[in-house]
Amino acid sequence: MRGQAPFVRLLRPRSCGCSIGAWPPVSTAWHHRLVAVTRGMRFLRECGVEFAEHRYEHRVKGAAYAAEALGLDAAMVAKTLVAQLDDGFAFALVPGDRELSLRGLARAAGSRSASLAPERDAERLTGYQIGGISPFGSKSALPVYAVADWLGRERVALNGGGRGVILELASADLARLLSPIAIAE
Repeated sequence: MRGQAPFVRLLRPRSCGCSIGAWPPVSTAWHHRLVAVTRGMRFLRECGVEFAEHRYEHRVKGAAYAAEALGLDAAMVAKTLVAQLDDGFAFALVPGDRELSLRGLARAAGSRSASLAPERDAERLTGYQIGGISPFGSKSALPVYAVADWLGRERVALNGGGRGVILELASADLARLLSPIAIAE
């Protein structure tokens, strides 16, 4: 891959069913484009965490859409939200089939109130675009809060640091890396 940035690599499509015989592919189909390794993936690899990478065409924001596009359970795929608390900002990980309880988040954080951070602040703090925010590889180390039921699953999935990138990993690894505080609902 001479002449390319070091963080870009080509992924051979896995049983995509296309009729392209040459490699590297010459099609402009979505799954044949150059695929960047995100900061979130790089972070997990540096920590020695095994994960499965799922990619989909990002058309709509939200974990529920991502889960449907990938054929995953919406309760497994979390949306990563940036919330504003009394004393700063935090990540909130919420299953795609649920809504964030701001009252529950405030209670878990020992804060009087909680609200969703403005999009501009979320992008500035994390270094990621809205629709691609991940707690892995974020520019700012923010505390992490997660819905208790979701943390109790054997495997969880969340954004990997880019639109259309979902990473699936063992919840024990997520707990070891991020030390999330449970949001009781």
